[in-house]
Parts: sequence; structure tokens; C-alpha cells
Amino acid sequence: MTGRGSRRWLAGAGVGAVVALGAGVAGVALVRLLAGGGAVVAPDGPGSGAETGSGSGSGDGVATQERLLDLLEAVQTYVRAERYAEAEAVLGESVAQYVDDQELRLAYAEFLFQRQRLAESYEQFLAALAIGPRLPEIEFNAGVIATTLGEHARALEHFAAAQGGDPTNADYAMYLANEQLRLGLADEGKASLVRVTVLDPQRALPWGTLARIELQANNLVMARQHVAKARELAPREPAWALIEARVVKRDGDADGALTRLLAFDERTRADPEFARTIAESYAMLGESGPAARAYDLAVRAHADDGVVVFAGALWWQRAGDMARARLYAERAAALGNDRAGAWLARVDD
Repeated sequence: MTGRGSRRWLAGAGVGAVVALGAGVAGVALVRLLAGGGAVVAPDGPGSGAETGSGSGSGDGVATQERLLDLLEAVQTYVRAERYAEAEAVLGESVAQYVDDQELRLAYAEFLFQRQRLAESYEQFLAALAIGPRLPEIEFNAGVIATTLGEHARALEHFAAAQGGDPTNADYAMYLANEQLRLGLADEGKASLVRVTVLDPQRALPWGTLARIELQANNLVMARQHVAKARELAPREPAWALIEARVVKRDGDADGALTRLLAFDERTRADPEFARTIAESYAMLGESGPAARAYDLAVRAHADDGVVVFAGALWWQRAGDMARARLYAERAAALGNDRAGAWLARVDD
């Protein structure tokens, strides 16, 4: 690297809304790495002297500060004009000429990310990391893309490096926890979630996730404590109400579960997990009719989902309405649900 220092072009470590990739913990976005440059007149084409044909690097494969600024401004101008082929040509020629320039690699990586070419973007992030320095922001972004590509073991390595490089960043710890839990590292994931609660005490997500983990392990006391904290921080979040309802239901309080879940609107209650928990709570109270009607919200909202529709058939069977149960089972079988076909065969036998 040259004396300009990469942080001249790096923004802070907060998560920026570059492009959201709905995946993982709470929606994924890259940390904004490259600050925007001022507008300039676009050069005539990728081969013009204002881009890559003129000027010289520092002699070690790194562009000078002035040269870097010219190149990034040219790219930004092309992007604003939606001339993406020209913008990519500038970046491709630039990284070929200045092979050790981390900023140019990062600019190329961000451009490719915005164009939804994630595998290529990831390769540019890896190149930037290989050049160095291995800043936690860069490790984090590489982890985001690795997660989206399904490379979860590699994502874990990136998030661990990001968290190790900046132990004060709650986002890094949260994404690390997500990958640890995904890969079955329960103890490590819980430790990372606890770290998030210390770094960002007002964030409900780690508390709710801890509650879900404890509920799955049937540790109801701990699950109740954790979800109460999540509900305190985000009382209108349906996910935490659902976990709390499941905790109290498993503890024998079906009425308490219904009180929590029926407070939400019909659209929320049509979520299959919401509807199932409401139906189970009614069933615990011996009210099979209300149970089937409650689950019917999910069937109507997810009429093309054979699993949901067949579950509706089973709830109507429990309620004693075999006509409707058969109708739903036939619909589920037509949607490709094998269990529905087997159920119909048994009923008709």
C-alpha cells in the first residue's frame, strides 16, 4: 500500500443500505466502503486518457491518490448515467493495471455486488483481502456475500475475522452468531449472542434468538427470561410474541398463549407458524372447532402451499368436519403433497 492509506476511502463501520439481501438474521447489507466522489464529465469511452490510458501508478502496482480519484469519479459518472458496461471497463482495466490497489478492488467488488453478480464480487473482495490490510469491514462484506452464496463455512471465517478485528461492533458479533448457529455450533453461537447483548443492550434480536434456542432445548425458565427482554425492547414484534406464546403454552398456559397471539391482526395470524400455535392452544382447551378455523387463516393465505393446505385438512378432521377435510386434502394432493394422497387413500379404503 501507498502512503495514502486505505481508510481515506473507507466509511465508518456502521451497516449501510447499499443493497439488501434478505437472508440470515435481519436482512443483509454491505458496509459502505467507498465514499462518493464529486460529479465529473464522463469521458468519451473506456479507452480514453481520463480513465486508464494515461497517468502512472506508484511503481508498485498501486494508483496514486490523484489517479485513484480520477478513476473512481469516472466510474461513478458512468453508473449515474446507467452506462454500466463503460463503468465495468474502467474498473476491469484499472485492477489489471494497478494489481496491488486495494481500493480499486473494493470499488470493483461493490460495483459487481450492485449488479447482483455476487460470485464475481466475492472474488474481488478476496483479492482485496489478499492485498491487505485485512480490515474488519472488508472481512464483514466478504462474509455477507459468502452467506448469500451458501458458503457458510467461509462466511463463518470472515465474520470471525471481522469480530476479532473489531470486538466492539455488535453487527459483526450478530452475523457471526447466525453462522455459528447455522453450522450447529450452539455454544459458540450463544456466546456470540450474549456478546451482542452487551455491545448493544437495546437490540431485541439477540435476546429473541437466545429465547428460541432455549425453547428448542426445553429450557423454559431461560427461554421465558430471554423472550421477556426481547418483548420489552420490541413489544410489537410478532416473532417474539410467538416465541413467548410457545413458552407459556408448553408450560401449560394455553389461555396465555392465545392472549398474546390473538392481539395481532389477521394478516399476522395467517402466518402458518402463528396459525399452528393458535390452533394448538385452542386444542389444548378442547376447542377443536376454533382450532380449525384459526388455522384456516393460514390455508386461505397460502392456498398454493400443499403442506399448509394438508395441515388444514388435519385440523378439520380433528374438528369432525370430514367433508372439508377431504376437500383440503384433495387440494393438497393436487399441489403435490404425498402425505395428502396417502391420507385420502386411507380414508377411502
